[in-house]
Amino acid sequence: MQALWASDTPRRGQRGRGIHPTDRLGGLRQQRSPPDELELSHLGVLGGGDIQGGKKVLEALGNLGDFIGGLAVVVTPAYLAVQVRQNTRQLERAAVISKAATYQNLTTLIVEGNARISANREFAELRLKGRQALANLDEVDQNRFLVSMSSVFRIMENLHQQNAAGLLSDDEYSSWQHMLRMHLSYPGAREAWRQIAPAFSPTFREFVESVVSETAA
Repeated sequence: MQALWASDTPRRGQRGRGIHPTDRLGGLRQQRSPPDELELSHLGVLGGGDIQGGKKVLEALGNLGDFIGGLAVVVTPAYLAVQVRQNTRQLERAAVISKAATYQNLTTLIVEGNARISANREFAELRLKGRQALANLDEVDQNRFLVSMSSVFRIMENLHQQNAAGLLSDDEYSSWQHMLRMHLSYPGAREAWRQIAPAFSPTFREFVESVVSETAA
């Protein structure tokens, strides 16, 4: 009975399922394989040749960074130049569209004004009488005639300023100049201009005075 008890009793120092610590350590040693060359290279265990190889890799990366930096210096100005050209085209296109819209609006004003005059016999007769002489009209009709001529001269002033600013070509402006000369060929229109001239810019007044001198001669 004593011998049986002794054989079933775990040896001193055993833990868990009765495996001795030295046996557990031996099993771990068998399961753990030796580190391979790649692991040793990561840990810096290999010799000087591998260290030199690492330096070469770092130098190659540095050279690559210099190359990319130099390429960026070359590419960036070229990219900016393309962007500037595209922006310039967009601005030029916007200027053309704005010019066309302004010209169209002014043309529409003239056409609509002429349509109202042709549709209104009374006002058409007033214009005919006022062109000949303001004295042909009573005080109320004189005021109506002056307002009508002021609108015409205001449109002409706008066109004159656009031409001076380069927004309206000389060819386009020439037809409007012809219309202005046609109006000022009438003595009543010249008389109306002398009354309303102070309401316009000095440069336009000078221009109209030159046209008046031409038409009155």
